[in-house]
Amino acid sequence: MMQNSTAKTRALQTSHSASGEHPQRPTVSDARRALAHTLDKALNKVDAALLEPSLTILLHEARKAIKEYRALLRLVGTSEAKQARRLAAETARGLSSARDRQACRDAVAALREADLLNTADAAHIIEAIGPDVSEGSEAQAHRDALRRWLNAARALHASHLIAQVSTADIAGNLRKGYALARRVTDWSEPVHLHELRKRAVTHRYQMAFYAALSGGRGARRAEKAQKLREILGGYQDVETLKQYLASWPDTQGDLRDLAIDAGSLYQRRLVKRAHRAHDQLFRRTPHQFGRHVSLAQD
Repeated sequence: MMQNSTAKTRALQTSHSASGEHPQRPTVSDARRALAHTLDKALNKVDAALLEPSLTILLHEARKAIKEYRALLRLVGTSEAKQARRLAAETARGLSSARDRQACRDAVAALREADLLNTADAAHIIEAIGPDVSEGSEAQAHRDALRRWLNAARALHASHLIAQVSTADIAGNLRKGYALARRVTDWSEPVHLHELRKRAVTHRYQMAFYAALSGGRGARRAEKAQKLREILGGYQDVETLKQYLASWPDTQGDLRDLAIDAGSLYQRRLVKRAHRAHDQLFRRTPHQFGRHVSLAQD
């Protein structure tokens, strides 16, 4: 799915470059209509995910759609939109146990690829992590929770949000999202890097929305924000693995400590990469960025 998204982003860039012209700025009305449509599409993606027979794919696609939905709600900027974001976040957290197992496996694979774990140790940890949730009571509980949230989200759209989109300050809220993602208070603590990752996700989806709206302007920025998100996501995967390993008994202490140390070393490498990517992506001041994403008055 990410490959498809990247392909669309590059297609927008190619079309823009080939024409040799700068597309006209979208109008405020264009942006509001597009936002209403894109919010609805994000909910439809959750609906489509619920049809997936594989729970692993279902959870991956649903969580991704919920992230997009929450990022777009920030462009609405009302108290009802904030409430909708909170409800979506609570639903996504309820799916995290299955995602945590996959995060641990992804982290082990990354440590193995970086030659920080040998094959035997990696295989032992993977075996201990255990399988994904099978189609049973826990899986049905995830499906039911998603369906309840989806119904509630659509009801809130019908009662409040669609009308509020028609008065949203989309350009101003794009600038706010940029300013939040630009601000980093601490590169050393996992909790701060986790918050930065969430802000990078928001910026990535908001810029993808703007790129689709404006004929490609911002598409490259959306792609770079996605790369930053992937680096920080890798950091978070390793942090999840370290927390899991910390619960291992002392009888497995040698491998536990080895893997935790390997994870910490790998995280330090990722932080350096993320720092460089962040500096490149957020060179502009929020005011300068705001001029880049301004909308034409109708």
